[in-house]
Amino acid sequence: MPVIVLNWRRLNWRVISISALVLTVFFNEYLVYSIQSWQWFTFPVSQDREHEVVALLVGDPQLQGYRDEPPFLIGTFSRWDADRYLRNNFLLACGYIKPDVVVFLGDLLDEGSVATDEEFEDYTRRFQSIFSTRANVQRVHIPGDNDIGGEGGDFRTKAKIQRYVRHFEQLTGVTSVKFVDFIKMDVEFRGGLTTEKWKTAESLSSEMKGKYRVLLNHGSVLPKLKSHVYPLLTRLRPQLLLSAHWHRSNHYVCSDCMSHKSDVDKEYWPVHRRDITDTHQLIEIDLTDKEALNELMIPSCSYRMGEVNIGYGVVIIKDSGVAYHGVLWLPQRYILLYVYVAVCLALALFPVLSKYAQKHIITLQKYRYR
Repeated sequence: MPVIVLNWRRLNWRVISISALVLTVFFNEYLVYSIQSWQWFTFPVSQDREHEVVALLVGDPQLQGYRDEPPFLIGTFSRWDADRYLRNNFLLACGYIKPDVVVFLGDLLDEGSVATDEEFEDYTRRFQSIFSTRANVQRVHIPGDNDIGGEGGDFRTKAKIQRYVRHFEQLTGVTSVKFVDFIKMDVEFRGGLTTEKWKTAESLSSEMKGKYRVLLNHGSVLPKLKSHVYPLLTRLRPQLLLSAHWHRSNHYVCSDCMSHKSDVDKEYWPVHRRDITDTHQLIEIDLTDKEALNELMIPSCSYRMGEVNIGYGVVIIKDSGVAYHGVLWLPQRYILLYVYVAVCLALALFPVLSKYAQKHIITLQKYRYR
């Protein structure tokens, strides 16, 4: 059997460098996504999709703008990389669960509220290109504070709201998907709900025809004051609530929130928060319990938000009244970018260290044979 002897001195350093870079790019840009998807929860394949609604939940994508990014090439690269990361994972998630509806839970754009009209139009084109869906997939968009203002000193204005509506859709409304109504209320809970919001809730309640109702809001609802939340929930009667904003994965549970009407004026109610970041399987929720309420907070899907645990949420609602929720966790992009830096440094330093080591080996050999 022949013995292959590898002579490192005769290796072409350019070939080694190119091979290392190609392998690194292949792993970071292609293979890592497949490896991550192997760890996703087992999706329950149904023989009859008419008796279930599968929703892909997109929390805080926050497309990067031009103002808060570094100028010139660094900013261009950071936007390109963040957009590509969102697009690749979104396509992978859509292919995995084949959703009936995609729900965007606010903060679609990072600088939407402060953008000029030209910038906002450019951001919208990028958004539609990244989150492209098939014609038979319904879409629901709700605004966040980064889209139309409303947080801190960034106030909402009529012009910001009108611009958002022109490029996306109305702030409030009902989108029906099979037997599920997705309700957009756009509630901020600052000092209680206004008379206009009460009228909106009553108007939307007359439009709901589905067997189950899901209330959508960018900010969380159940952790708020009961006196602010309870009257809204009694009008809309949702069986499930979906929110985002805090970039984390939480499950808020209240087992009897809808049973004691005499406690409407209480400030707080027995809402329990469950951190489900470490949950990699589907959790089950009973939608037939008329006294209980469940709210799912969806994490951000963008690595630029500074959170380690990011992903796309999934909700499967069965006609029988059982819902399942899970998160398609995504690879940590910053670690992959650090790998690029480490590989480039190693390739740059290796020839220098190799020559230094070779010089010392020759010196030691001369000293040995004296």
